[in-house]
Amino acid sequence: MGTLDGKRVIITGAAGGIGSGAVEAFVAEGARVACTYNSSKPTLPDGVVASERCDITSKASVDSVFDNFAEKLGGLDVLIQAAGLHGGCPADE
Repeated sequence: MGTLDGKRVIITGAAGGIGSGAVEAFVAEGARVACTYNSSKPTLPDGVVASERCDITSKASVDSVFDNFAEKLGGLDVLIQAAGLHGGCPADE
């Protein structure tokens, strides 16, 4: 049993870096994890409930993915926003 058994977690940026490490750590501790990526689908550990491509600069994309994940997970306990932007946010321009 892990310290996070049954916790429902969404992690963005699962393709690498902090997001990838967070997915591995939360799954290892028993959390029910759903994650997003923006590049090619990453290799994910067994135990990931769902994964989808998501463009975090698009509100429609984020809303759709998060609604889907919340339904699959039955709610949400933890959100880790580890996805990054290269070159700034379009909303700032």
